[in-house]
Amino acid sequence: MTTFRISPFLLVLTATTSVAVTLLGAATAHGQRHDLSHLDTNNPYHVGLDTPKLTTPQWVGEPGVEAVVILGIDDMRDPGRYEAFLRPVLQRLKKIDGRAPVSIMTNSVRPDHPQLQSWLGEGLSIEVHTIDHPCPLLTAGDLPRAKSTYDRCVDLLGRIPGNRPVAFRMPCCDSLNTVSPRFFSEIFNRTTPAGNHLKIDTSIFNVFTSDDPDIPRELVQDSDGSERFLKYIPHNTDGPYDNFVNTIRNYPYPYV
Repeated sequence: MTTFRISPFLLVLTATTSVAVTLLGAATAHGQRHDLSHLDTNNPYHVGLDTPKLTTPQWVGEPGVEAVVILGIDDMRDPGRYEAFLRPVLQRLKKIDGRAPVSIMTNSVRPDHPQLQSWLGEGLSIEVHTIDHPCPLLTAGDLPRAKSTYDRCVDLLGRIPGNRPVAFRMPCCDSLNTVSPRFFSEIFNRTTPAGNHLKIDTSIFNVFTSDDPDIPRELVQDSDGSERFLKYIPHNTDGPYDNFVNTIRNYPYPYV
């Protein structure tokens, strides 16, 4: 997953947060252990404003970096079309930071396609989005089929010379409730037939709200005082998207 340096409050512009980093319980200064009871249940939405923060300087490994924004695009099968669409973005990023840190969530691609090596040299990464793009992944409760489409994609992208996929995004996670605790326990946390595994999931969306007192109001509220980002989540429309719940609030940090 590729990153670049950015000023602190621009993190507000990012939409997704990653289920990514394993936090180990440790003794506090008073000899007490952190309360990790929330890990007893398979709940991918347990974090929020009051959850301890794994801030960027604690994990990024680069002095002076206060926030990380991950730019990503989904569903790649045809590198030529993605090159045409992304080229202006990549050129702009290279002008800012000397590289083009974009992660392309990919379904299927020829590992020897020449465009891939060009991208990798510019700082892009090729990440996992399943071979078949089923929505939802665990449709009909068919776990073997779900694991197969995931595993085949991980192993395929791992065969791209110079590419090491580390991240996954669930198909249709931005429109349907496709994320599942069973996916994390029985697919994501297992190795593939080729012995590969991923480290990061980017399938759950963080929503910034005015409940966070540390964010300037003009970044999370419109001029009339209404929420700037919550308006994009459907509710009370009498439509199917009213049931969309694949979000957390005010926690733009990695978590388990």
